[in-house]
Amino acid sequence: MSPRRARAVWVGPALALGLVVTLVAIALSLSNGGCDLLDPARRLVRERIREQLTARQSARRWFRRSPERALVGNYDVAPLVLRFYERRGFNAAWSVKRGLRDEALQLADALEAAPREGLEPGDAQADQVRARIELLSSGREAPGRGPEPRELAETDILLTRSFLKHAMHLHSGLIDPARLPSDWHLNPRRADLVTVLEQALVTRDVAGALAGLAPAHPGYAALRSLLERYREIDRAGGWRGVPPGRPLRRGSAGERVRLLRTRLAAEGDLDRSLAGGETFDAALVAAVRRFQARHGLEPTGVVGERDRVELDVPVQARIRQITLNLERWRWLPAGLGERHLLVNIPGFTLEARESDRVVLAMRVVVGRELSRTPMFSDSITYLVFNPVWELPPEIAKNEVLPAIQKDPEYLAKNHLRLFERHGRGSREVAPAKVDWQKVTPEEFGFAVKQDPGPENSIGHVKFMCPNQFAVYLHDTPAGHLFSATQRDYSHGCVRVERPLELALYLLRGKAGWDSARIVAAFDTLQNKVVQLPEPVPVHLLYWTTWVDDQGVAQFRRDVYAVDSLLTDALSHARRLPAPALEWARIRQPDSTGTALPSRAGAAPGPGGAAAPPARPARR
Repeated sequence: MSPRRARAVWVGPALALGLVVTLVAIALSLSNGGCDLLDPARRLVRERIREQLTARQSARRWFRRSPERALVGNYDVAPLVLRFYERRGFNAAWSVKRGLRDEALQLADALEAAPREGLEPGDAQADQVRARIELLSSGREAPGRGPEPRELAETDILLTRSFLKHAMHLHSGLIDPARLPSDWHLNPRRADLVTVLEQALVTRDVAGALAGLAPAHPGYAALRSLLERYREIDRAGGWRGVPPGRPLRRGSAGERVRLLRTRLAAEGDLDRSLAGGETFDAALVAAVRRFQARHGLEPTGVVGERDRVELDVPVQARIRQITLNLERWRWLPAGLGERHLLVNIPGFTLEARESDRVVLAMRVVVGRELSRTPMFSDSITYLVFNPVWELPPEIAKNEVLPAIQKDPEYLAKNHLRLFERHGRGSREVAPAKVDWQKVTPEEFGFAVKQDPGPENSIGHVKFMCPNQFAVYLHDTPAGHLFSATQRDYSHGCVRVERPLELALYLLRGKAGWDSARIVAAFDTLQNKVVQLPEPVPVHLLYWTTWVDDQGVAQFRRDVYAVDSLLTDALSHARRLPAPALEWARIRQPDSTGTALPSRAGAAPGPGGAAAPPARPARR
């Protein structure tokens, strides 16, 4: 076959295919409300959309954001709206020749269903969307004729903006954590929301596209179901608290016991059939213990003042607490890892999870209020057995120096050594040769180290996940702290209750490293670095409410006031229920009725953690 004939054979089908593609594109454009060369009305709508978007963009009036607000709103959606219309030549997206597309009604329904996700319909202007749809559908805006191009353009932009805003809220959150003064440092999920909208209009499934943007993690779904359950409790009238008084225990009787029974039955800790009566019996003891365990309290079965305070939290505040945790779920990466560690700071717990199932759990100690453990994700890559602890400069000068000035033998008593400076090659200094009374914190340039041994404040092993905060997980000789219910005592690192089991879990698959060898490594006091067979993701997160693997709702105190901070950020744009605001901002009392201590005034000393410099409370 000649080259010319061969070209004819191939060019013909190519031209035909190109013509088919062009015709299909034109047909789709027409069916989707795109440019119709034979319809001047659509061209006018297109021009009005272009005018409104470009005028607002140039004047910077439409997308104004207050720098004091962390709310994700019109300002953040603006570039997406503009890109969406630029990619379609500014043609209308939500209207066809006969009126608005059915997908507009799907959008309105999805916006009004926002409370199921812990959002509000007003966050994405649901009322305006519904009103505009009804107005254009009824023809009331202009009796006897169709809507003006300007009105169609405004409606189209409103629907697009509301879709993208709701999509962003579902996918990434109502609040941008980067704008909050908090220690949240996790990489959020990414999505091309403009493409999501384009595909939703092509497939005519706006509702499904939006539903698919919410976190897919079972923990999020469980919390969403919990939200509906507590809203049902609220619709049924909620609950009354228990008035102050003497502790209630088995054998107590009277009106306060009756109120206690009713209160526990309302939340499901006591069977509703047992809600009546004024006697504190065995069934009520068990119910009280269930409530205490769910709230991180000592499960004594006796109702003291701190227990009573938790019982007194109104259902609206619990609903608010659930929605705040749903919001933080939306700030997380797309996946936590098939196998990972999860540290819950307010829960003072560590879980090793595989396929969303807990395979190892233990208690932890986290940073105190003035040296908070940050929220971040990283990976543990190696272990250090019998580590040398070099105290961070801030701890050395702010805690160790005052202790030395009070007691010249402080370093020797705590098995600490002094060096000229930080870094390798530094010479050791005899503490007696330093006139400590003349040393100020600003002039303190010494390095303070603690050798391996039973007194070492980070114990026999540390679990390294190199990060910018110098925070890691580690053992501790202060095992008594794990018996406390409120475990925020460290300088920022995470102390683990069962280091042997955690080391064995992380070294799984590494030849020769069984429990006997790990114990032997502890006993040698020899400093040794051991690489993991593979990195294991670790996530330090902040859940004040969650549903555990047994389906039990758990609530914890807002130890770092993150819930309170988030509540304040939301209150700039929303009118929040008074009980939710009130309970988000107070510090709950302990069993004596006094404000719970922040532990910022603990005695000077290493404290058992290598951590970043102490940070002041940023509330």
